[in-house]
Amino acid sequence: MSSTLYQMTAYQTLARVQHAHDVYFADANRNYIQKWALGQIGLMIICSFIQVFFIRRLFKSTIPKKTNNKSNSSQAHFINNNDFFIIN
Repeated sequence: MSSTLYQMTAYQTLARVQHAHDVYFADANRNYIQKWALGQIGLMIICSFIQVFFIRRLFKSTIPKKTNNKSNSSQAHFINNNDFFIIN
């Protein structure tokens, strides 16, 4: 009977050790995955800002700004924040 009791105690101890090992392994794995996920999120945010910068730069208006010289009627008249222009 004591042999069976000893075997059960050893089995339970081994199961607790394996459980503790699995908990530490899962925690380390979670930390590793969380660090990489945060890094990838940061990289995506940086890439989105870069994309917005270049898209804005691509569609930036190259039309010159409106002048206050009203004596010359052949100049272009600008309307609607440099989006369109009408030449007289």
